[in-house]
Amino acid sequence: MSHRGVSTPRLFLLPLFTRVRGRGILRSSLPASNRFVVQSMLTFIAAMLLLAGVVGLYAFQVREAGRLGAVGFSTAFVVTALMLGDFYANTFVTPTLAIGVPEALEGRNAGVLLFWLPLEFGFLALAWLPFAVATVRAGVYPRGASWLLVVGALVALVPLPYVNVPFDVAVAWLGIALVKRSGSPSPQRHLRRARA
Repeated sequence: MSHRGVSTPRLFLLPLFTRVRGRGILRSSLPASNRFVVQSMLTFIAAMLLLAGVVGLYAFQVREAGRLGAVGFSTAFVVTALMLGDFYANTFVTPTLAIGVPEALEGRNAGVLLFWLPLEFGFLALAWLPFAVATVRAGVYPRGASWLLVVGALVALVPLPYVNVPFDVAVAWLGIALVKRSGSPSPQRHLRRARA
């Protein structure tokens, strides 16, 4: 989800790391709010599910995806894990800093964060792109869902409202397809059971 051209994770991080009234002071009270904590926790949980989801999606198409699939899975997994670490810190460390040491969130101390935060979401989208292309080439999942994952990874690079929606829908669609296929026996599994 996004609002005014900023995706949800960026939306809750933006007020924390933007200057207030041009005085160079960053808002350190926002991370101490209940809304921030709840939103950060939901984002953290979503990132954990995404990390587990990429493993499941790849495992079901490992043979068909080939080398591109292996490279795509590796990059998607590593960058999603890095994002998960960032969301963990944002969920548990940032509110503690805001309460205990609010000076730590001031502009001169948050320089690395100001540089890294805009880049990390672009890295996430780029990391999922090879995996998305490998998913299309493997042909294991529904074509529409696979192509939507490619589109979602590309669109996520553009700073527009709701840019994450195609990616989110594609991952959900692929997940549903995976659950349906893994629940029903494949022809090869069925033949093995019939012979036994």
